[in-house]
Amino acid sequence: MSKRIDLHIHTNISDGSLTPKEVIDEAVKKRSICYSYSRP
Repeated sequence: MSKRIDLHIHTNISDGSLTPKEVIDEAVKKRSICYSYSRP
């Protein structure tokens, strides 16, 4: 079963490795129904 909800994502604005656009692209590709990230 793939993960379709993720409420804790880091982007390269903080300590993650993906840009915000890449995070969104991955969520769409994985058919996520809910995701969340916040800016510092």
